[in-house]
Amino acid sequence: MDRVEQFASLHAGGFVADVANGVKPMLTNEETVLAAGEEYELLIEQHLYGDEALGVYPLIERNGLFWVNWIAVDLDEGDISEPHADNLVALLEELSIHSWKEPSRSKGFHVWVYLERPLQAAMARNCMIGACRLIETPIKEVYPKQVKLGPGKIGNCLRLPYAATRNTGRQQMGDLTWEEFTDTAWETRCTPEHFERLHALYIKTEPVKAAFSYSGTNDSDDFTGRAKSIWENPFSEDRSSTLYRFAASLLERDYSVEATIHWVTQLDERVGKFKDREDGPLQIERMVESALRSL
Repeated sequence: MDRVEQFASLHAGGFVADVANGVKPMLTNEETVLAAGEEYELLIEQHLYGDEALGVYPLIERNGLFWVNWIAVDLDEGDISEPHADNLVALLEELSIHSWKEPSRSKGFHVWVYLERPLQAAMARNCMIGACRLIETPIKEVYPKQVKLGPGKIGNCLRLPYAATRNTGRQQMGDLTWEEFTDTAWETRCTPEHFERLHALYIKTEPVKAAFSYSGTNDSDDFTGRAKSIWENPFSEDRSSTLYRFAASLLERDYSVEATIHWVTQLDERVGKFKDREDGPLQIERMVESALRSL
């Protein structure tokens, strides 16, 4: 396997994104291009040497399950982005997981971990979230951003490093050439089994959840007070405020996070804020977590 093939394999995923001008799926004969195989490798060569700039949608579907070959965190928090990235790299190194800090195209940073073999997406995402929580690194841009996809959906992509069109000093791993990076990254890939050890951090750092106040099978007749009022008339204010206030009202009445997410999702089916968005479930989860922190 030559270096271009290794670079492509390190960043293999579901589909290829064209990020040269905006972000859109790469198409050939009106078909999305897979982020694996010979066509992908040819595109990677153009990414490294020519005028292509590529991203990859990470989720790979196999027999109804979703897998990833890499995990990344996109930090775009201004001046604190690099300290967050350095802290995350240091933590992972302490746990014998080699990671890579990449100055992104903006003023932010990406932290990458490459795997020897695919890992289920939900496990990969939760493990990285656990590591981030432990050192208070933002988790809103952990890739994969989705852990499953609906029909016709492809998720969110991340730009690949080492585009030939990149600005000097950005989108590369330190002072390494792409060849030097590829050689080292290939040799230091993490086994899925070793990366899964981070799941203990995910469990340890999980926010405290209120007890479930009902069996989970009852319907909306259980709602009282503000929750009942919002459920019965959800169109009295903007949709985001409606969903947030509804979440807070349930959490105040000791609904668990899972139950609150369930009912906010049901309400969103009616008000239509997130239901047609690929990241809808993630946005609802974030909203509920925000409401929980505000209590």
